Amino acid sequence: VVVRQEDIKTFLEHIDADEDGTIDFDELMTYIEEILAEHYTNDDVINAFSMIDIDGSGDVTLDEVADAMQTADVGVSHEDVVYLLEEADLNSDGKISFSEFRSLFLGS
Repeated sequence: VVVRQEDIKTFLEHIDADEDGTIDFDELMTYIEEILAEHYTNDDVINAFSMIDIDGSGDVTLDEVADAMQTADVGVSHEDVVYLLEEADLNSDGKISFSEFRSLFLGS
């Protein structure tokens, strides 16, 4: 695969929303959310949530997310899982509801 330098520059300019010449975490997350929303359907999100919500409570806990990451053999640290939960937990109740989970993949 050959990637032209001008294509990389255009790509980075698209992500750099505040045009400060750097890509911060929020800009990167916004871009990732846009990509996910283009590729996932509501059914995909429902299925993924159901697989992670082991106890069927309707909420995903830190332990369930950590177990899912381990089962999927995703190499993330416990700290990364905590951070993900904190970012996704919009109402700060310590768990991720389906609505919060859906927002991760499909946006608001």
